[in-house]
Amino acid sequence: MTGQFVTAQPLLGAEHNPAKIFTTPTNYLQPCLLITRNGLDWNVEIDYIAKTNFTRHAWLKPITLTGSKLKIWSKNGAEIVSTNIALSEATHLPNQTTTSNIISSVRPSDRRGLQWLWTQPEMLSGANSFYLRPLFGNVFTNDILLQVTPLLYKVETNNTTADLVEFPPIKVKLMTNGDVQKTN
Repeated sequence: MTGQFVTAQPLLGAEHNPAKIFTTPTNYLQPCLLITRNGLDWNVEIDYIAKTNFTRHAWLKPITLTGSKLKIWSKNGAEIVSTNIALSEATHLPNQTTTSNIISSVRPSDRRGLQWLWTQPEMLSGANSFYLRPLFGNVFTNDILLQVTPLLYKVETNNTTADLVEFPPIKVKLMTNGDVQKTN
């Protein structure tokens, strides 16, 4: 991404109430970001809304800190690159794997059931929540542009294989005054 910020939609205050940012549904599942400012940091929560009834074991969260690919740009359009290894994990996920590979990777083992995304039609289902400052450092002294590309594994009907689904990226401008602005 280069250049200036694009024309955006109305501002959403995120200092005390989370800003809700939706994107286009994919595979009958619609990602939603809940973004809250917490002092000099931003908390990003990735939720999903089911647009149909899914079986109980239809979606698995990837074994990554963020459950997404993240990119950040400064106000002048320069990409801010993170050296945090947790962010690179999302770019190296296999396109296809087995449900047992994902589940067996969860530690401690008593948390394995939490790897499943529990969905109900038209209700938010939480997947991942993380703060940006530990991932990108102290870059929030100016407005920034954040791009979040949510990731989930869709479990096939045989309940053995899982295919990586990359949802459409969501871009938002995070402003130093605590406002969030969805961009195109």
